[in-house]
Amino acid sequence: MKKTLVFILPLVLFALFSGFAAASKVSMTPTITDMSVCTASFTNQLVRVANIGTATDTYKLSSDSNLLTFAGCSAGTISSNEVVLSAGETAFCSVFINPLNNTAAQKYPITLNINSESSADAATAKINVDILKCNAVSLTTQGSLNACAREKF
Repeated sequence: MKKTLVFILPLVLFALFSGFAAASKVSMTPTITDMSVCTASFTNQLVRVANIGTATDTYKLSSDSNLLTFAGCSAGTISSNEVVLSAGETAFCSVFINPLNNTAAQKYPITLNINSESSADAATAKINVDILKCNAVSLTTQGSLNACAREKF
């Protein structure tokens, strides 16, 4: 018995202090990972979230970008960025990507996060958004034009 404890105790201590963590009980998967959108317009992206644990849990959705907002989920929506999922339940959550007109035209890597409100369970997903200046209009005039009312051009 003493030899067994001497052998097992270091393994237990290693598991406790080496950063081993139980597998997360939540997953997050975007339906599209690369997209393009024009400034002053929007696109909708669906993100699949799943409770792969054994108990009902409440999750909070967040992002590292101000280019997008969460707009609720297909099931269990509490607010636009919170969802309650039963064990084994999956939902599709809407993410609106809405760059303002003054957003710089470039590629933006965006991280989406989902965090349990009752445990350390969390997951992240990455999407890449290419912001385009599709609506840029430049007007120039050449000389002047005089017109009378009711005159057709």
